[in-house]
Amino acid sequence: MAPAAAVISNYEEEEIVRPIADFSPSLWGDRFHSFSLDNQVEEKYAQEIETLKEQTRSLLMSASAGKTLAEKLNLIDNVERLGIAYHFEKQIEDMLDQIYNVDPNFKGREYNDLCILSLQFRLLRQHGYNISPGTEQSSGTFGPWECAEPQYSEARVMLAKTIAMISIVDDTFDAYGIVKELEVYTDDIQRRDINQIDRLPDYMKISYKALLDLYNDYETELSKDGRSEVVHYAKEKSMNHE
Repeated sequence: MAPAAAVISNYEEEEIVRPIADFSPSLWGDRFHSFSLDNQVEEKYAQEIETLKEQTRSLLMSASAGKTLAEKLNLIDNVERLGIAYHFEKQIEDMLDQIYNVDPNFKGREYNDLCILSLQFRLLRQHGYNISPGTEQSSGTFGPWECAEPQYSEARVMLAKTIAMISIVDDTFDAYGIVKELEVYTDDIQRRDINQIDRLPDYMKISYKALLDLYNDYETELSKDGRSEVVHYAKEKSMNHE
């Protein structure tokens, strides 16, 4: 492999004709390039969120004693549809335990209302209670709100960053880089070694360092939960794709 200085020198000596693509401007413009959130504003939002969480927790706890069956079920359903149920798992489980233990066979007169019957059936099955499908005639299909609740926000952010990074690398291959540069770029990506960065022309150094930094950040974040090994598989999939 040619030394870094020789590789760069070759780029400088020859006239380079690049396959520059004429992309349409981003719908979002550059409005997010300088986005920042004031610490005081962020702290205020955090306090308001905690207040609302406590109010909702109190509402769920009081509902166990003073609400009708329909009100309890609808309250649980609304909290889950809003995607915030993971904050109140204990309160919801306590309410469902109470509902199930009072009438596990759905014999009460409240179940003359098919909506109540169907909602209780779905919520109990959804939370792991052993309810026979023969108990009622409606299906226990879960709504689409159950996917990608807020507790998966970290994964969604990582996915968005990865897609954006892959797009930049892909555009480098398809719309700007020349063969000599791309051969070295590909080799460096597969090596995953920051010490190889000087082999690249300046414009490639930016995306190469950003790519390595991205996965290092993932590894740091996931190591807090003991899941850093998944970064290895992500690297293998994305970095060897090219």
